[in-house]
Amino acid sequence: TKTELPSGKTGNISVTLNGDGTYKVEIKDYQNSKLPTFIPPHNDDSDYTFKISGEKVSSAVIDGQTIISTEKYNNGNPLDMSVIVKNIADEPINTELVDSSDKIVEIGGTKYIKATEDEIFNLKDIYKNGTPSSFDKDGSEVLSIKITLPTGVTMIDGKKYHVDGNDYVIKSTDLENIKLQFPKNFSGNTGDIKLKYITTETEKENSSKTHFEQTVKLFVTPVAEAEISKSTTGDEDVPFKVDFNISYKNGDNNETLESVWIKASDITSKDFTLYIGNGEDKVAVTTLTPNAYGYYELTSTQWTNIYAENT
Repeated sequence: TKTELPSGKTGNISVTLNGDGTYKVEIKDYQNSKLPTFIPPHNDDSDYTFKISGEKVSSAVIDGQTIISTEKYNNGNPLDMSVIVKNIADEPINTELVDSSDKIVEIGGTKYIKATEDEIFNLKDIYKNGTPSSFDKDGSEVLSIKITLPTGVTMIDGKKYHVDGNDYVIKSTDLENIKLQFPKNFSGNTGDIKLKYITTETEKENSSKTHFEQTVKLFVTPVAEAEISKSTTGDEDVPFKVDFNISYKNGDNNETLESVWIKASDITSKDFTLYIGNGEDKVAVTTLTPNAYGYYELTSTQWTNIYAENT
């Protein structure tokens, strides 16, 4: 049973506050089977010296009288007991990852943190509550993060943090400068980024502790850069095909044209008519029903078969 005695007495134990800010703890009828326990203050690795005094008490009954004799240990001079408090590296805090809908995309039941094609990604943006740190904020501990990047993902100016292969080690205070780069025109799942957290004491024993490993999943959102042809020419009074050809940009040839919307007011009551088809069954685009935004929304079968004729 543990009993806390800031000042006072319980049973055979008394605590007295000395005038110099120290305490005197007196234990009568001390039992080796009931050892006292000292717990240092939270996050305090200071060493302590206890002054220990003891007294041996003997008693005997002689002719019906109890005779008690006492003898002080060490002739009454207190003995020093050194208590060495070993520092222990604390758990890291603020390692929770972002989870808001504007920063997360869910694909096939798996949640990914969003990045953007051909844009630099700041690693600090994966964290929900700011920069991770050690729980002990008095400067006596350093939080390091080991980062293992998937193939193809690189760290900009990461040479000074590079350890081996795809591994890098940074201090949490370096996160502001850690920027990741993806292959040009890449979009999709980057592969897992592995993070491992290590706290290290900078004082006394310099103890170190490796904590949990964290998996970060990034999904690079594609950016459509291609443009369609902005003009088509043809002969007067002759139907000619309107080509919606794609002009690729920055070497990204993986983009396709999925739909074409034509604003209804731009082609209604004009000196030309747009048709779907060029035969007897051709249909004027203006006979279609505009969508809720006022546009004619063409399918791929329709927009690949658009003809114009002046009226």
